[in-house]
Amino acid sequence: MSFKKKDLYIIVLCLSIVAACSQAGVESLQRTNPVLMEGTQIGLLIDQNNGVVMIDGITVAEGSSDISSALDVLLDSGLNVVIHDNGPLDIDICAIGSVGQPENDCLGDSQDRQWLLFYKKINDNVWTLHQSSSAEYQISDGDLIAFVWTAYDMNSNPILVPDNAWVLENFF
Repeated sequence: MSFKKKDLYIIVLCLSIVAACSQAGVESLQRTNPVLMEGTQIGLLIDQNNGVVMIDGITVAEGSSDISSALDVLLDSGLNVVIHDNGPLDIDICAIGSVGQPENDCLGDSQDRQWLLFYKKINDNVWTLHQSSSAEYQISDGDLIAFVWTAYDMNSNPILVPDNAWVLENFF
């Protein structure tokens, strides 16, 4: 299974660890959701919870016909992504780059960590945890999305939340 890179222009503002990332295959998902307009801008933050934070600014290019969700943006980012497909719109992110779990043990981290999706709409002041699959989060122009490798505390709150929003907020 392979996912073909779409016609996105990716501008890398920070660290690039693509060369160190493990190979991973992902499949293209069929969507009935509306697609993004050409020129739509999205901020993407990946926080590996190990001191490495990657930040990309993405502009949807002409001909990008099936980019509509946070998962689509992540898969088109050029990073190696491992997913576990539980069915339509129920996709677990197992690993981004070299951080995470293999597909056959996607949610089996010994410290209960997993990749969580946070988002900020254009006028939001705080990050919001997306409570379901990143395949369900529909992207809008100006959205900031963050995938964070973290666990939950005893009160079911994420231990790590994005704190690098100022970089993304000033990008576009």
